Amino acid sequence: MTAPVLTNDTLDQWRAALSDPRSVAQLRKAGINVATGLTFFDLRAPAQTQYPVLTPLRNVIPRRPGRGGPAVNWKVTRAINTTSVPAGVAEGHRNAVIELSVLPFVRAYVGLGMENNATFEARYAGENFEDVDSLASLTALQSLMIAEEQLIIGGNNSLALGTTPTPTAVASTTGGTIPTATAVSVICVALTPDGLRRASLASGVVQTIARTSAAGEVDTVNGGTAQKSAAGATSATTTSTSSVGASVAPVVGAAGYAWFAGTAGAEKIAAITTINSVVITALPASGQTAASLTSTDNSQDALVFDGLMTFAADTSHNGGYYKQLATGTAGTGTTLTADGANGIKELNDLFSFYWDPFRLSPDVIYVNAQEMNTITNIVVANGGSPMLRLTMAANGGDGKISAGVQVSEVLNKITGKKVAVEVHPYVPAGTIISYIKNLPAGTYQGYNPGSTLEMDTRQEYYQLQWPLKTRQREFGVYVDEMLVPWASFAFGAISNIAHS
Repeated sequence: MTAPVLTNDTLDQWRAALSDPRSVAQLRKAGINVATGLTFFDLRAPAQTQYPVLTPLRNVIPRRPGRGGPAVNWKVTRAINTTSVPAGVAEGHRNAVIELSVLPFVRAYVGLGMENNATFEARYAGENFEDVDSLASLTALQSLMIAEEQLIIGGNNSLALGTTPTPTAVASTTGGTIPTATAVSVICVALTPDGLRRASLASGVVQTIARTSAAGEVDTVNGGTAQKSAAGATSATTTSTSSVGASVAPVVGAAGYAWFAGTAGAEKIAAITTINSVVITALPASGQTAASLTSTDNSQDALVFDGLMTFAADTSHNGGYYKQLATGTAGTGTTLTADGANGIKELNDLFSFYWDPFRLSPDVIYVNAQEMNTITNIVVANGGSPMLRLTMAANGGDGKISAGVQVSEVLNKITGKKVAVEVHPYVPAGTIISYIKNLPAGTYQGYNPGSTLEMDTRQEYYQLQWPLKTRQREFGVYVDEMLVPWASFAFGAISNIAHS
């Protein structure tokens, strides 16, 4: 190895530096430590994805290719001998002609899609860490699947909520901080599942969404809100600790209600509930005003298909089961009730509905976490004689025990069938949905597609990489489909259930 050559110039620079006391002090402090920055950056590749993609119904509903055209059309013979012609005939005579009940159904295809993009710079910077083009496509697909699942539960194309009924409002002398001599005015807005999901006290209800597409087109999408009610007013409060209880007649198809309270003309959003009543303990000082809402019904979304809740609520056409629990005490409502024999009265009523005319039983009941807890608590309480389950290891487990139960099935006491109870991520609180998966071939003869529900796809999932117009790659994931209820009566719902 050749030794470094020290030139006169280099030596002069060293002599000058060493003659300066500040330089000597700095050199004495020098060295290599963590602050120097000569450290490895331990970045684990690729980026972690920590978001849930829960689509249990979308994953199991049969998907079948459509046959083209704008819609799926079918007809159903729902009943025979509807006039109950008796079978006995006189000698030599013929009997009367029976009548049939035949219903037409039509469901139009809809296009669903999600978009994402990745800039060229993101692609350069992500090399050896993340394939950003693939991630953009994957997250668009996952977002579309989640949106599909939400629509399968609560999509509303056809059921108008209309004008929310006028609230009945009653002042109480206790329970709140509403000032003395205040005449409180209450306005209510009924919400679809989409409307409930979009509403918040911070931002209010969303009547319409002006959505600008990735290509610059602007669509106006309804937000899932009924037309606001007329104002319901109370007499003036008499104490400084007053509260106001308010309720409306339950709205068919509603999953929740937004409440606006204040003096007449100055009502602001005060609460969002999943039952048709509320107790207002204080008048809001800020927030969305009822006066800012247009007097329009924005509950239907023409760009989506109907979901199970809408199928159930449209009883006049579909013939399924739909029940809204009674209003009860304002702010408290009505909850599920025990039948005194380890069951739930409201579920027994549901089972009776499906046995009496159809000779069927639901296969599964989908619930919110709130209703799962309620059902479990009712069953475990056992009509006042609580059941207790304790699990202990065979060796004694060092004195440790495991306690607790969850109701995963309920017994249909009419048919003896065990009906699954499953928590679904997008069933709103206060709602239960029942589902008959298929019609037994021996009982229901003739054309039977094998499932009461299927997704007909005029065009299955497809990805588009759009032509470049800027230095970013743009991706769209789309599907053209329709949720088809071959047996529209097979879907039931119980709503307006209070928390217990």
